[in-house]
Amino acid sequence: MIARLSAPLSKLLGSTKADQLPSRIHRHLSIKSADDFFLPNLHATPTLTTGPPATSHVDDEGAAQDVAAYERDIQLLDHELESLLGPLQTKTETDDDTTPPNHLNTRHPTTAPPAAKNVIRNEVQLPHHMALPKRETGHPHVLVINGPCTVVNGQTMGIPWASLQQELEHVATTAGLVLDVKASNHEGTVIDYLLSTSPSTAVVLNCGELLAAYPGIQQALALTRAHSVVLLNEHPFSFAMTAAVGSRRVRQLTGFGASGYKLALVATQDL
Repeated sequence: MIARLSAPLSKLLGSTKADQLPSRIHRHLSIKSADDFFLPNLHATPTLTTGPPATSHVDDEGAAQDVAAYERDIQLLDHELESLLGPLQTKTETDDDTTPPNHLNTRHPTTAPPAAKNVIRNEVQLPHHMALPKRETGHPHVLVINGPCTVVNGQTMGIPWASLQQELEHVATTAGLVLDVKASNHEGTVIDYLLSTSPSTAVVLNCGELLAAYPGIQQALALTRAHSVVLLNEHPFSFAMTAAVGSRRVRQLTGFGASGYKLALVATQDL
């Protein structure tokens, strides 16, 4: 550049001034050596750019050349691998595929049952003497209560209670009834049994000729929610006793001995 400028200027300024021009231009030019370029950047913190690269025509051409060179290298590598391993299988690129693999979709969604069914299945389990009837028609739940001194030494009315209970269970199964048997020598426990019944329950009560001695049981018979009560006794109760327990729901079955249990069990279906 200095040589090109000195030739025209020598004609205008003369040879003396033209010879002095390169030195003046040299003083105004900032000429840097390799040390001036590299030493300042040796200990400098690198600057990272996070923005997108500048788009220019020159950069696009350079990027296109890089891509072409990359593809040529890949082709050369494929040829070398094929020469060693044979033909290569083409694999479809799925890096951008957002569809999950099929094995992840094999689980079938479970359908939750309606809320009403959940409520029915999760009903509260009550004691046997408080359980609600399992059927809606007739009197499916029959509660047999043996009161004080009814079962003595495993026998009632001269018959083993275990064998008699098996016969009652057979009759109940044949008739489609749900049988529940309770026994207690305590008046308060018998009262609890009577007061815990539901309106669809039929009760068969045997107090062993001692009902007159338990006014609390008599009052429980008047207050029970049971649909009907059958009293088993060898002798009929007095009129005053019948009025006390309430004749509207209470029935008497007398004079049949141990067979009275089975007769009372069958009679509860029609009461």
